[in-house]
Amino acid sequence: MKRLKVVFLFTPGPIGGAEKIILHGLEALRDEIQDLELWILKEEKVFEVTHQFLKLVERVGVNYRVYTLNSAVDLNILRELREDFREHCPDIVHTHGMKAAVYGKLTANSSAKFVISHHAASTSSFKDKFYESIEKIILKKADAVITPSDGLKEELVRAHIPTEKLFVVENLLTAKIRQYINRSLPRLRLVYAGKLSAKKKISDLIEAIQRTNAELLLIGEGEERPFLEKKVEELKLNHRVKFLGFKKDVSPYLTHTHALVLMPTEKETPPTFVEASCMGIPVIKIQEEDGCDSILEKIRDFEERQDTLIEEAQRKKSDFIDRFSPKKWAQNILDIYVTTLSVEK
Repeated sequence: MKRLKVVFLFTPGPIGGAEKIILHGLEALRDEIQDLELWILKEEKVFEVTHQFLKLVERVGVNYRVYTLNSAVDLNILRELREDFREHCPDIVHTHGMKAAVYGKLTANSSAKFVISHHAASTSSFKDKFYESIEKIILKKADAVITPSDGLKEELVRAHIPTEKLFVVENLLTAKIRQYINRSLPRLRLVYAGKLSAKKKISDLIEAIQRTNAELLLIGEGEERPFLEKKVEELKLNHRVKFLGFKKDVSPYLTHTHALVLMPTEKETPPTFVEASCMGIPVIKIQEEDGCDSILEKIRDFEERQDTLIEEAQRKKSDFIDRFSPKKWAQNILDIYVTTLSVEK
């Protein structure tokens, strides 16, 4: 196979799941592809956010370029990107995020295969809805579309994206694997990490906690937080339900818990599930149809069988470490590139 030339196009936000996946993924992919560059679309109004990301990129050691956007559709940057793609002439243009997909499709060299990594929308702002509506059109014109879950793939099939262009590559492990040390805890402790929204059934989870002796740590922010804090106060659970806010690294909290609570409506594998599974921490999965009573039943079942479930999770962690390893992610991405390049335009 000839030497591949690949350009990743990405618009970073505050350091979170997508940014960590790009950083760790590119570091692993660099070992497979020598001619690899990251082209960053920097939004001028969030300069500090991009500055933090660039510091991490420099540590990874991937070649990069920066394009500063001064408007939602920056015509100067479109021209600059078009010229740079024509000059650089990559074999693969791989975009991550809605804005990158739009800019990439409008400017990539015609000889390149156009690959989109598609994730669930994280916000519902007007700007994001605008880019999302355009991305749906662009997805149909891509040579390959990569999603992190079967659920998102099914959504794209329903949106009439050709099945032969769809690939599933799960999110990779982006955190250091810490030692799991829960044995010293005086009572059952559960952790939820994610957005505090009504869709997540956190209110039902809190009501279930009231009927146990367990502790609950809530990591994250969201529009539901004031309502949930009021509920905790009304139920007199302040000593057992703690709001910890947003945390860049949740692994220190996972090491001192008995189980991670995974709430419904997750369209892709949450980073906390990846981290917990690779640490050998059991996961209590809440389904869409579960109410307070069924959540309570799952908590009690876990409490009764926790030693067995913890031992089982510890036995399986090496399988999860292999499943979510950056090296495996990079190999899966490379296989998609090869497959896509074998199909004539």
